[in-house]
Amino acid sequence: MLLQLSFLQLLLKRLGLVLILYTICRVIFYALNRQIFPDLPIGEGLTFILVGVRFDIVSVIYCNLLFITLHLVPHPYRTRKGYEAFLKYLFLVTNGIALAFMVIDLEYYKYTLKRTTSDIFDIRGDILELLPQYLAGYWYFVVLFILFLAALGWVYQKIRVTHPEKINYRIQVPLLVIGAVFALIGMRGGIQVKPITPINAGHYTESSKSALVTNTPFTILHSFSKQSLSELRYLPEADRIRLFDASYSLRPDGPPKTDNIVIILLESFAREFVGYLNDRPLTYTPFLDSLAGHSLTFTQAFANGKTSIDAVMAITTGIPHLMEEPFMFSRYQHNQFSGLGAYLKPRGYHTSFFHGAYNGSFSFDDFTYSAGFDHYFGKDEYGNDADFDGNWGIFDEPFFQFTAEKLHTFPEPFCAMLFSLSSHQPFTIPPRYRTTFDEGAIPIHKTIRYTDHALRQFFNKASKMPWYGRTLFVITADHTSQVELPSSYNRIGMYGIPMLLFHPDGHLAGSSTDVVQHVDLLPSILDYLNIEIDLVSFGRSVFDPKAGSEAVNYINSIYQLQDDRYLILFDGERVSGLYDYRKDPDLKNNISAREIDKNRELSTRLKAILQTYHYRMIHNKLSQP
Repeated sequence: MLLQLSFLQLLLKRLGLVLILYTICRVIFYALNRQIFPDLPIGEGLTFILVGVRFDIVSVIYCNLLFITLHLVPHPYRTRKGYEAFLKYLFLVTNGIALAFMVIDLEYYKYTLKRTTSDIFDIRGDILELLPQYLAGYWYFVVLFILFLAALGWVYQKIRVTHPEKINYRIQVPLLVIGAVFALIGMRGGIQVKPITPINAGHYTESSKSALVTNTPFTILHSFSKQSLSELRYLPEADRIRLFDASYSLRPDGPPKTDNIVIILLESFAREFVGYLNDRPLTYTPFLDSLAGHSLTFTQAFANGKTSIDAVMAITTGIPHLMEEPFMFSRYQHNQFSGLGAYLKPRGYHTSFFHGAYNGSFSFDDFTYSAGFDHYFGKDEYGNDADFDGNWGIFDEPFFQFTAEKLHTFPEPFCAMLFSLSSHQPFTIPPRYRTTFDEGAIPIHKTIRYTDHALRQFFNKASKMPWYGRTLFVITADHTSQVELPSSYNRIGMYGIPMLLFHPDGHLAGSSTDVVQHVDLLPSILDYLNIEIDLVSFGRSVFDPKAGSEAVNYINSIYQLQDDRYLILFDGERVSGLYDYRKDPDLKNNISAREIDKNRELSTRLKAILQTYHYRMIHNKLSQP
């Protein structure tokens, strides 16, 4: 039976259905990611659902703005079947796209620990290539999306209205005005002075749980509007320069060295996997453990981001990820910067970058050329698809062997960066090893074991080559990804990675508890080589006894800084948390109100870093003149 509903009532019912589906997505999101949000009381979970509706309304209105306008504006064509059919498909397409992103985040959140933002569109080429494999691997999410879309279509048809032949403008125009007023309020998230942003989720819960309050269309839409940085005026310029200016000078005591440099970047190797770095008897990296025992190993090492793009940028240029989108896809990508290869080439180094993925994947080839690496070796250069994993590129073991052979052909000294890929979703290993490595508690465990095996074979081969004894090996991970332990999901654990410096002659050894980060590697390598230079780096050399011990990050609209004892969280305007993580590793007790002096000290330091970051990005001052 056709319902005699006004256009406004009809619109509210249809949009109400979309809100219900958003709420269902939020519940499923929590159910599938509950290990990331442990010990969540039922009452708090219900609060998130209710509060989340406020953020959902913003997304629904923005996504349906054209539909709402066309639905409410009175005109004689509104009752025609063709126009009604157009509105129906507009409704299904716009909301289908929004729901698709929400369904994607049901699983993708495990790897990034943030709601998806607009940077996903910057890597769309890679996503499109891998889409068939993802759809096959996560077919149940495809089914869920189809059910959502079917529900939208079925209910849309059921909720209909019979239109009068003549338009009563005395009724319809006031309805249009009323609808416009409520739409404006909804888009702002209320009648407060400023529209709500992802930061406002912090008013309802700590930042680690903000994803339960927001939604993916909301974070995507908001990040589109945040792609340019603004000048920050936290501190007077003299204080900013005194506290942190990113200008760093290396003045070595001895003559320059000509050691080869090989940086090995391990995909998704979280600290929890490495037995040497944990108290757990279980390890997934027996070879890396043995190597760590003969290296300068940092037990408190941290990534500067949650993506591979962030890691390559930070390691090769000393610039961390402190904005919404990755640097290489941002409006600042054409800024001048100096990379590791650019520093070493004038000193006679042959420079190369190895990554077994499709050439052009994540624009690594273009970026590494900009960072001074003259040669790029990817899937094309490997030239044998018999070792293709069917998803990303060449399996680690054969590609590592290929890399060792290529290094043997290079003139010395050389600098090379090798980036693994097998320990990436969908976690594929060669068929001959499927019964060799245990599955483990989560899918990534078997590929961690496999890549550790590939690393062993690489060193077995390299150790027989004459250049081996003259080489500094830097081994770290790009970021954390799928993890098992609850502690690896908190604000500190989510960035914890291995980092070690190994030299075959054994002169680098021991464990350091200093807090180190990706951006420390560039100045550390240059310092190790006794290169006298002035550079721009947001990190410091690990060999510098006067250097600080800290790591800085940005995720979910929250900046954070940790030193050797404390972690501070800052939303750009106020401190939202201070934790003594040595005593409180689970970050349960916010002591910002009690530790006033430490609060002021760390927040001022963080403000100086952020002010410098914005200043240098905006004014293209990422390298020395």
